Amino acid sequence: MHPALGEKYFEQQYTVLDVGCGSNPSGDVNCDLFTKDVGHRCQNNRTFDYKKIKNFVLCDIQCLPFRDGVFEKVYSRYALEHIENPCRCLDEMVRVSSDNVTVLVPHRYGDRLFFWHLNPYHISFFNKKWFFRYIHKRKLFGFVEYSNYKVFLFFLTIPSELRLTLRKLIKY
Repeated sequence: MHPALGEKYFEQQYTVLDVGCGSNPSGDVNCDLFTKDVGHRCQNNRTFDYKKIKNFVLCDIQCLPFRDGVFEKVYSRYALEHIENPCRCLDEMVRVSSDNVTVLVPHRYGDRLFFWHLNPYHISFFNKKWFFRYIHKRKLFGFVEYSNYKVFLFFLTIPSELRLTLRKLIKY
């Protein structure tokens, strides 16, 4: 257990962990690595003030300071593409979740199609095949879907966002 947390976070059952919350937290417990605006992380023209975020935990996404299966749902949006080792991050999210992990990331083509939209802070790039390989290697149950599209050449669309949903298999 992380020494800064104490027993406060384990006295009651929290249901949702928001990993990489930034300035838009949506969980019962919200965690992030940064306490300042880093690059493009300031959303909706708001400053990132971690003191105003409910149950904020400063931690690295690659080593979450929580016990196994303590959260019913782990949610992350637009954080995984900033990490050099996304498999380790997904493993940590699965570890602290008791049932459900949902991750939103930009699609490889939607993120890199137009060079003027290329984000210099994105380190990892994803497509469905990458997530299917991860699911197969870890022997998890999950599915990947396109959840948003961009218009290309006025009549074509390309995927711009992927939604990964992982569920733990119950062993009897």
